[in-house]
Amino acid sequence: MPAFSAQAPRKHWTWMRGVTSPLQAWRRRLPQIKASGIDAVLISGTPDFYRAAVPAARDEGLELHAWLFTMMRGENTSTHPDWYAVSRSGVSTASKPPY
Repeated sequence: MPAFSAQAPRKHWTWMRGVTSPLQAWRRRLPQIKASGIDAVLISGTPDFYRAAVPAARDEGLELHAWLFTMMRGENTSTHPDWYAVSRSGVSTASKPPY
């Protein structure tokens, strides 16, 4: 991957969450997203959603990237507290979530 340079074109990203179905509704949103100046979308979804949504986004000229929640999940608090971030005050986010 090339190093960042001041001449490299900037991309505008958006992070989306919420309902991604039905797929046809998602497809109708893609032209609006692109028209607003967005180049890439981060979104959480199921594998089936990604299989259909990635080609649809590509056809619209958008990048689509999976947003997967892997850390700070409640079910990991007791089994893997070492997976959690530590705040600048030294407190684990497993015991004191930031939000």
